Amino acid sequence: MTDLETVKEMFENDDVDGFGHDNDSEVIDSGDWTDDGKYSHCSSVVRYKDKFYQIDQSRSGSYFTDYYYNDPDIYEVSRSEKTVVQVVWTKV
Repeated sequence: MTDLETVKEMFENDDVDGFGHDNDSEVIDSGDWTDDGKYSHCSSVVRYKDKFYQIDQSRSGSYFTDYYYNDPDIYEVSRSEKTVVQVVWTKV
């Protein structure tokens, strides 16, 4: 079984909560659900062994009814840094 298949199986069994119970895995970034009208989206990053994986998930429904979860997209990612320049206007 590949590492990606293992991560998928861990997610199917316990969601993101299944990570971090041993030395081989941990949750790096547990994303919050973002409401986008009919659908909500969530992205999380987990580490398994020496690799990082992003888990993108969506759901439909509402808090007052039931949520229906779509199959997550899970893929390997690498960490990179990005510098953002922001223009600010100040009084003279």
